[in-house]
Amino acid sequence: MNSAKIENLILSRIKEWQHFDDKRIVRANRKCVVPETGVWSRVTIKGGINSIASLSDKPCIKEVGTVIVQLFERIGKGTGEIKKQADSLANHLGCYTVDKLELLAPSIIDVGDDGNGFYQINVSIPYRYY
Repeated sequence: MNSAKIENLILSRIKEWQHFDDKRIVRANRKCVVPETGVWSRVTIKGGINSIASLSDKPCIKEVGTVIVQLFERIGKGTGEIKKQADSLANHLGCYTVDKLELLAPSIIDVGDDGNGFYQINVSIPYRYY
């Protein structure tokens, strides 16, 4: 399995995004310090149900999953900046190939009020790794 390699490839691509700021991005199992102002995000990489793509001496496993980037802005600040960043991120991550990883067609999901004082938009990108 290649979960660590997949995560590193995806995080490397996110670090190339024009709005990347390590202080504004929360990752799995890291302490969350929410910035006082502006858009911040949480990155989650979820593996899916893999399959055998081909057989030979050793089976070729197709690993699949989804990258979910949750973007947050405080309620009452409008949606202009958060939507601009969601569009930018979807364009940056979607339809991208590196090594054996393919990031596929992105979706932008407007969640709205998250119940904790933030407006939320999710950018969801399925991936496959051969």
